Amino acid sequence: MIQENLRPSKISDIVLRMGEYLSAMRSMENEDAVRFIDFLDNYTRDYFQNSVLDELELKKVLIELADLTYLMAVNLNEKDIHTNGYFGIVVNRLFWELQQRNILAFFVVDNNLRDDRFKMVVELVGSAGFSIIYPYSVDNLQFSDKYTLLPILDYKSVEKKIDESKSQKKHIFYIEKDTSINYLNNVLALAEEFQSKYVCVFRNKAPDGESQAIWLTGSFGDYLNLPQ
Repeated sequence: MIQENLRPSKISDIVLRMGEYLSAMRSMENEDAVRFIDFLDNYTRDYFQNSVLDELELKKVLIELADLTYLMAVNLNEKDIHTNGYFGIVVNRLFWELQQRNILAFFVVDNNLRDDRFKMVVELVGSAGFSIIYPYSVDNLQFSDKYTLLPILDYKSVEKKIDESKSQKKHIFYIEKDTSINYLNNVLALAEEFQSKYVCVFRNKAPDGESQAIWLTGSFGDYLNLPQ
């Protein structure tokens, strides 16, 4: 039996209340935690199956959920079996359902992230159903408070990964974690080209929850020609 106080009241609760849900799961017996994951997974599936939202409304849902998912991942302090299961099953269901309706995100992040935050985002947002793309060669990044400078990939390698993700109709998450490289002009220009297939979202403000990502439409204008 799922406690009434743990039932979502809206679809964004799946991400917004993640900390509360993870804390509750850690206090449950294993079988109860699994049942709770199944309950949230079914809630999400049923929400989309019964939804009467039109395409524009679904795109707005996508933007909110994608930005919230990034904010939650980048600010988490603990990664365990419950976190992995929550992102890999429940949050993944959110973006899978949107993908099935051809509502796809091209999310571009330009933030200054230390190693543990970057690693958390790469692993968790990836398990949530995004194709994670970054302009670095990552071998053995650790969960630490360092800001390690990583070897840089050439832009053609980045563009190839983005094109492959587009051809596979995947959600795309491109992230630059420091100022050692800036391919943002090129990546945003690609995102502008992809607008007929993708909802293009840009976050260059600090991931503190006080600001929101920007939905880019039409000509990206001021966001192309970013400082190099």
